[in-house]
Amino acid sequence: MGLIVSVGLALATLFGLDTPVTNDLPIALLVGASILAIGFMSVERDVLRAAGKLQQALFAYSIIRSLVPLVLIAVAWPFGILTTNFVLIAVGIALLSSLAWDRWCLHKLALPKREMIALPHLRIALITWSGDAGLVVLLRAPAIVIGLTGGLGAAALFIAAERISQLGTFFTEAVRTAVGPNLAQANETERQKAVTHASMLMLVSGMIGSILLLVFGAIFLWLFGPAYRPAFPALIALLIGQTSWAILGPTALVLNMFGEAKVRSLISILAAIGLLILLPLFDTALAAAIVVAAISWAMNFGLCLAIYIRLGLRCGVFGIGMSDAKNIWKSEMKTVLKFTQGHREV
Repeated sequence: MGLIVSVGLALATLFGLDTPVTNDLPIALLVGASILAIGFMSVERDVLRAAGKLQQALFAYSIIRSLVPLVLIAVAWPFGILTTNFVLIAVGIALLSSLAWDRWCLHKLALPKREMIALPHLRIALITWSGDAGLVVLLRAPAIVIGLTGGLGAAALFIAAERISQLGTFFTEAVRTAVGPNLAQANETERQKAVTHASMLMLVSGMIGSILLLVFGAIFLWLFGPAYRPAFPALIALLIGQTSWAILGPTALVLNMFGEAKVRSLISILAAIGLLILLPLFDTALAAAIVVAAISWAMNFGLCLAIYIRLGLRCGVFGIGMSDAKNIWKSEMKTVLKFTQGHREV
């Protein structure tokens, strides 16, 4: 996926497509290299996660990737050398640092090498990839389309709102990574319990992230500059869309883990097509955000319905009863207490 996007950027640059990225060859090269690095890092993160090294996987993918650019930008700012190229280079350094960390962790695991990829695994990967591609369109296409219909000003407002809204996914991504192995290991009789547990964690983490950004979102936009304050309504709309993941649960993950990746991919692709049909009809950041929120809810509800029809399982709030919530809360609190006591003893 990263290679395809990078090739697309290179072609757009060669043909002189008028965008802030493709107008500048160094910027296009840095963006393309960053996309490739993220692709490699995603693979290594999943390998570490599958090997039971959840903390190591999240440390590189979330902490290193975020803190390194922040530190470099904070150092460069007083010296007046903060440019677009510098920021992209800082992001590149962070990604390379994350890759180095992942490589070191994988080296310590001494995993057996595979000579070739089994064809069934390749087929599953291709099916899953098409669904991920649809999700990438849902997340990244709006900024491009609104830039074409509403101009760079509307695109800038949307991108600022979208970037801030993504901060709320930090909690849900951590939960999604943590619950994946439990879902994969669940047998037929344990599936509903595993889905309910994952849905409860997604609900709590997603709502916490959304509420925090609803409270502090205006402050974050203020950091971008006064010109970005009108993006706050778009931020609220995007947060409403993000709550679909919290309320309806880890729908895509459940379908992938329980052998229904083809259904998940089909629904994701249909959502992406719907988005691309509707977005060109609007030319403001707020309108684009509302479309994204509506498509997000429609897609996740479709995935949730597919889980019930194909697997007979209730995902999201539909599968959480009061007794389930109490039991899961008690269980998680015990886990947290054990974790904190273990660190104190160390």
